[in-house]
Amino acid sequence: MQDWPGHEFNIEGNPLHNLMELVQEFRPHQCTFVPDSRDQATSDHGWDLSPENPELGKICLCISQAKSLGVRVSLFMDAQANQMPLAHAAGANCVELYTEPYARAWGLPHATQVLQNYAQTAALAHSLGLGVNAGHDLNLHNLKDFLVACPQVKEVSIGHAFIADALQWGYSETTRRYLHAIARIGSDICDIGRIAKVYARHGERFARRILGPHEFAVWLQRSLRSPERGVRYLATRFSAKEAFSKAIGLGIRSPMRWRDCEIVSLASGRPVIQCHGALKSWMESQQLQASVSMSDEQDYALGFVIVEKQPNLTP
Repeated sequence: MQDWPGHEFNIEGNPLHNLMELVQEFRPHQCTFVPDSRDQATSDHGWDLSPENPELGKICLCISQAKSLGVRVSLFMDAQANQMPLAHAAGANCVELYTEPYARAWGLPHATQVLQNYAQTAALAHSLGLGVNAGHDLNLHNLKDFLVACPQVKEVSIGHAFIADALQWGYSETTRRYLHAIARIGSDICDIGRIAKVYARHGERFARRILGPHEFAVWLQRSLRSPERGVRYLATRFSAKEAFSKAIGLGIRSPMRWRDCEIVSLASGRPVIQCHGALKSWMESQQLQASVSMSDEQDYALGFVIVEKQPNLTP
């Protein structure tokens, strides 16, 4: 890991076996606790953290020990919403949702129902302050649908599928394909006439609510030259920010705020998204980058945003 500064080191295993000795020796960034038996080839279920579990006290002690070493703890969990408060109470930093049931259902009639359960579990875990990871049988085909339904997911474990694909395409091409697969897309179209009516009713107060400081200065200049151009500027920014909020999966709620997402133009004229405050910190923590395209034609304004993981292929 000394050759890869800035990359995370995760150790995975059962803390009730020999994992804790490795955690103490190597101090990884994260350790993922899985309830595998010693003779088990791969994971097939998550932890049961109910009070009836006789090993609950030992699990909580291991969590505490790892955190005292500065190691983040992720618990491998089934997609059971009632277990998320228990994971939080046990002291975990994150949960990794076991996704084999989703992978088995993908493409079948009951897949929507299965995916809805994951979405509800991920949303609850996130609301409790838990980081959300996922893993098991995810691949290039089923990954995108899962991330669209569960935008709270910060990382996925896809080692087996990734290595298998890399044998065919090589590491760089496989990485590019996975980054493309996890791209999040948002689009929005709005009626410029509706924006004009809202502006007529609320005036500059509406512009200040929608626009960041730089955008507001540009809007003032355009409005002074042509009120119609000012309204169109408002409409394109409104539509682009709606598209951005959809792409990141948050909607217009914290940390996504209208004024903290600015669309500014480079010298070339290309629009780029600049995030501020808590939204900027959130984007950086998620390692996300966004691209935006806007257009207006007669009665409508259109915003289109692609959000992708930042690639980092250089050792």
